[in-house]
Formats: sequence, structure tokens, C-alpha cells
Amino acid sequence: MKDLIPLEKYLVTKPLGGRAAMTAGAMYGFFMGLFALFLTKSWLAFIGALAFGGVAFGMLFPWRFNRRMKKVTRDVFENRGKLATQPPMDADYQHRLLASHRISQVMAVGGALYFARDRAAFVPHAVNLAKYREPVAIPLSGATFELIAQQPTTLQKAVIANPPKMLRINAGGQTYDFIVPVPEETLEKVRANYSV
Repeated sequence: MKDLIPLEKYLVTKPLGGRAAMTAGAMYGFFMGLFALFLTKSWLAFIGALAFGGVAFGMLFPWRFNRRMKKVTRDVFENRGKLATQPPMDADYQHRLLASHRISQVMAVGGALYFARDRAAFVPHAVNLAKYREPVAIPLSGATFELIAQQPTTLQKAVIANPPKMLRINAGGQTYDFIVPVPEETLEKVRANYSV
């Protein structure tokens, strides 16, 4: 089985950037400032904790988070640990695509999307909640593939400036939305290999 998108494409994407750093730093700094104000009853302590805590957290958290996400991505890609997935045994699956199945406006389930000639299967990894661990079978006969814009919530807008487009699979009268790396390239490869 081949990976539809190589590991390097996943690692290029930074999960958290400038806007997320500012939001996280501001929120952390504010609550640290309140904590300092509560303990000392000093507005100077509030301002100091707000400024120092916010700046320090705003710089360190995204750096640490991005490092951790690269390690996790490598583990998922190499099928190690609790994030490992195996394709169902019902077909000869040719490609794997690491993706998140968007099941609602605020919820996406991580896992792998496996493609066979006439079907696809999304297999969630084991760290998802138990109710989201069942594989999702997607018939590819007559399926269409397109990119759609994400509609972020207000909180998501505060963290992500330009959310990437999602891959939508229209199949069997249903739609399946997936957050994928490099959406344009992913769409091109999926259409080239699996459009009927």
C-alpha cells in the first residue's frame, strides 16, 4: 500500500502560527494576571504577570505544540502506537491518506482514509472517543470529489486565520468531509486514481 501524500507534505504544515500564539498568549497572560492580582492585591503584579506570562506562553506554547505534532505525525505515518490504523479486510486497498473526518462544525475524528478501486474506508485511530472508533465505509462507484471551504466558528477564527479547504466525497447520496494536507494536491491525486 502506498501513501497518497508523502510525509514531508504533512510536516510542512504548521498547526499553530501567529494568530494562535497571540490568542493563547493573551488568554494565558490574562488568567495569570488575575491569579497574581488575587494573590497580591497589586495591579502591578497583574500587569507584570499579564505581560510576562502572555509573552512567554505565546512564544513557547506554539513552538512546543508544533514540535509535538511533528512527532505525533511521524508516529501516525509510520503506524506506531495508539495512533496506528489498519485497513479493513474487505478489499485490496491501494492508498492511505491521513485525514480527519469532520463530523460536525466543531468535531473532527482523526484517522486514515484507505482507498480501493471501488470503495474507501475511513478508519479512526484508537485515541478517539469510543463512539467515534467505528470505520466508515464509502462506496466510490459514481462518487465525486471536490474541495469546500471550512466554515469556522468564532473561536476557531480567533486561532486560525485561513483554515484550509476540506476534501468532500459525494457518494451514495451522502457527503463525507475530510481535513487533509495540501488540499489541492490531494484532490488532484484522488481524482486521478479514483474518479470513475
